[in-house]
Amino acid sequence: MKLFIYLFFFFPLFAPAQLVKIDDKKIDPERSRIDSDIFRAILSASTDTKISIAANYERKLFKSFTLFVKAGPAFAREYDSTDVFGNKKYRFIFNMVGAAEVRCYFSLKRRTRLEKTTKNFTACYLGIEEVLRSRPIAVINRSGEEDIVGNHATFINIGYQHQSRQTYYQAFFGTRLPGNVYSKAVDVFDLLHAGISIGIVF
Repeated sequence: MKLFIYLFFFFPLFAPAQLVKIDDKKIDPERSRIDSDIFRAILSASTDTKISIAANYERKLFKSFTLFVKAGPAFAREYDSTDVFGNKKYRFIFNMVGAAEVRCYFSLKRRTRLEKTTKNFTACYLGIEEVLRSRPIAVINRSGEEDIVGNHATFINIGYQHQSRQTYYQAFFGTRLPGNVYSKAVDVFDLLHAGISIGIVF
């Protein structure tokens, strides 16, 4: 009974103190830190480069502007042909991909004013990105002798990236520049791209 009485009177005082400690642990003490040079390893899934593993370097240019560069191997499954029974055949392509993007983090100032996390440009951004894809290093299940060449495309992107401790997250959506759209016939899947990424910050 005495134990119950002690708990009844002292727990209300003890519990808030514990909650404060728990909340303090959740707050990253470096949540507003922005490094001039940021190095990451990223795993991405996107509509154009499919699955890729990339080394990433982001360089602060000035204020809310950065240069974002990444490169690494990629894996994709693409339509190859249709057999006599109407079944679609797919080929698997391994190649190298790279991208360079100039970004403007337009929500960075507002997040700073509201005292939200801005660690290493945790914010929404607009960017102009050049994406490069090499010729295949290896092709599995190719049925014909069609020569698969490398290509490149320029996109205008809008996205959001976030760093929590040493973990990195990103999501983006983009469209081809008008000059690319009207210079040649492309379908809607060539005009748009989107993707998500997760990574580790070094």
